[in-house]
Parts: sequence; C-alpha cells; structure tokens
Amino acid sequence: MNEMIDGSTCPGNGCGENSKWGLVTSAIEQVLPLDDTAVRWGLKLFASSTSNTCLVTSGVEVAPALSTGATIATRIAATAPGSSTPTTAAVTAAGTYLASLSDGAPKFIVLVTDGVPTCGTAACDLMPNVANQCDDANAIAAVKSVHDTLGIPTFVVGIGIAPIGGGEATLSAMATNGGYPRAASPVYYPANTTADITASFMAIAATIAP
Repeated sequence: MNEMIDGSTCPGNGCGENSKWGLVTSAIEQVLPLDDTAVRWGLKLFASSTSNTCLVTSGVEVAPALSTGATIATRIAATAPGSSTPTTAAVTAAGTYLASLSDGAPKFIVLVTDGVPTCGTAACDLMPNVANQCDDANAIAAVKSVHDTLGIPTFVVGIGIAPIGGGEATLSAMATNGGYPRAASPVYYPANTTADITASFMAIAATIAP
C-alpha cells in the first residue's frame, strides 16, 4: 500500500499522499462520514504489528458503531503502511470478532487490499520477491468459511490490482465466495483512484444500509 497505484515504488519513505494508502485514506475521509449514521462502520487493520508483519490480533482498532467515520479516518491517517498481506488471518479474526457481537445488527466484512494474500507457503505468480509466501487458497477458503459457517458476507475492494496483475482471480474468487460479487467484471470492486474507492464504499453502503 506504500506504492503508487501502478505498483511502482518511490525513493525514501514511500509515495506519501500519492500512494495507494494515501488514496484509501483520502477516500475514507470523504465517504464514511456521509453514511455513518446508517451503517455501523468499524476498522480492523492487518497486519496488527509493525515488527511482525504477518501478525493479526483478535481485536479491532475501531469497534463497529454509528458515527465512527471521523474516528476511523483519523486512525487510518495515523497508520503507516508497509506490512505483509495476512488476508487469511485477517478475515478469520474479523469474522470471529463480528460473530461475538450481540447487538442484533447485520454483520459484513469489507476487505480492502492491494494484492494477493501472503504470509503463507505457496508459490506466488508474478511476485518473485515473495516466491513461496502466498496464501491465495487459504484466504479464499477463509472468506467462504466466514460466510457459510458464521453467516457473515465479505465485500472485496481491490486497490490497484488490475495495473499490477497477479491478483484478479484470487480477489474475484473471494468476492464470489463472500456472497456479494458485483454484477460486472471483475466481480470484486476495482479501485484505481480516490473516486473509485469512494464509489465502491458508497455502493457497498447502499447495499448493507438498513
């Protein structure tokens, strides 16, 4: 998430507000406050540690509740990207956490990611730097399990996936198994600009709002 939308890197400490993380931060600041009186937004970051980039804890950064848009935007803005992509652990932890809540509200996961799941042991297509660290099959299975076993659907938003390649099939499979694929190709929500990310969240909010 510290790279440009096309996957290129920047010298020094990253690409700043022009990075994928910067685009997500800007979109969150704009869109969540618009519908956080109808949608109980929460936040789960992954990884959960800067020293262990595959660690995912059981808790959340912001608990789901009404009027959390500004709190989530502030928390994201204060976070520096740079971890691995422990999607399997993140989806599993988020599903377990949401299933533990007894507030009576419907539960959903909105998975926002910029690439294939890592922190695994499988071979990686088009990712020579992490040749045997991918975890696609387990991540897809985790999304399916959370949906089928816990009754919690997952929406998938892919940040810059199409330009850098190597993630479209996995994200499409997660979107399908999550229960809410788009009626378009790709079936996940592709996002290459702040406007794309904003539109994705607005479409998701319109689907889940009571």
